[in-house]
Amino acid sequence: MSLAQRVRDHRYSKGWGPDELASRAAISRTALYQIESGKTELPRAGTLRRIALALDVSMEILLGHSEAGPIVAATARPGRANAEWLPTEGGPLTIPTSRTAPTIENVDGSRFSVESAPLVTAPAESYLSVRERELAWKLHELLSSNLGEGIARIIEESYRLLPSSRHVG
Repeated sequence: MSLAQRVRDHRYSKGWGPDELASRAAISRTALYQIESGKTELPRAGTLRRIALALDVSMEILLGHSEAGPIVAATARPGRANAEWLPTEGGPLTIPTSRTAPTIENVDGSRFSVESAPLVTAPAESYLSVRERELAWKLHELLSSNLGEGIARIIEESYRLLPSSRHVG
């Protein structure tokens, strides 16, 4: 099944017209038409990610890299097979060749670093929701930016505001 058909099927399963999906995904109606008609076979990663978030499915499901069909995906929200893959906005969408997931760790007590670790397969129910993965990716980008020090301090101070019973480790 083509990307065009999968996007259309997921949209139909939600009971949405093209205008509704385009609005929720923050893309133009023309861009959605180009994708659903097959004229754009491989949209930019950011566009595909916005469509996946709007439809509440993973990008792998839209790309056909999952065994779940549209009805199962729309109702069960299965986890993504490649939980580490959250492409940035921009260039054409490509599938990563490595099977490692980025991990964030505090190296010297003041700076955070990002390293690759082997991908560990977990049960489907333990995968993060699409929104949680999106936020984790954004956090990773912020920590890697020149704002990283300040962001890390904000997170640490905010975490201290949680009741102590919620602290892990």
